[in-house]
Amino acid sequence: MKKLGLIGGVGPEATLQYYKEIEYGVMKKLGKPVLPEITIESLSCFKMIPFGATQDYEGMTEYILGAVRTLEKANCDFIALACCTGHMVFDRVARETAIPMLSLVQVCVSEAKKKKFNKLLLLGTEGTMKDTYFKEPFEKEGIQVVTPSEEDCKWIGWHIENELEHGVITKDTKEKFIEIANKGYSDLGVDAIILGCTELPMVYGDVELKIPTLDATKIHIQNIIDEILI
Repeated sequence: MKKLGLIGGVGPEATLQYYKEIEYGVMKKLGKPVLPEITIESLSCFKMIPFGATQDYEGMTEYILGAVRTLEKANCDFIALACCTGHMVFDRVARETAIPMLSLVQVCVSEAKKKKFNKLLLLGTEGTMKDTYFKEPFEKEGIQVVTPSEEDCKWIGWHIENELEHGVITKDTKEKFIEIANKGYSDLGVDAIILGCTELPMVYGDVELKIPTLDATKIHIQNIIDEILI
């Protein structure tokens, strides 16, 4: 099995999900009590989100590269970044290391193509929704990606940073997130919703929406498991 270098902490709830689902997912796939080797380098979501909001690509790249250098020394076979916003500089970071990196965005594109989606609503941090790094790979494949209204984008961004990243989800917040998702279906005519923040499964993981979701976290995790076992 390959050894995974996981860049986590961005945020903690997602890192817990990645760790548990990868470990037990490998065991389940092999059908025997075997756990993969994982080295986790933990960064802070409260540094990453401002980099994304201000589109400070250089600052974000250097911050992530610090984690990559640690994982290089740990002799990891490949690296995964458990953070959608951090993928804003994925290509820049990947160019600076000889260790292969598994892109969350690209595996989501592959899944959307497989399911024949044509138009998607992207939800995530403000940086993710206003930047082009998540949208362009889909649009190159002929899949349109739209975002909520500016007001809703600000609301989503604030609640990700000030609630979800603290492990908090209130009833009112959850209801508003569901309303925004359903509005994408009724007003924008999208085929599915991209959960483009690794904390969003906290909100949508146990609710039934009018349309399907592309859960970037779960798709990424499954691809990581496959890569470990190659």
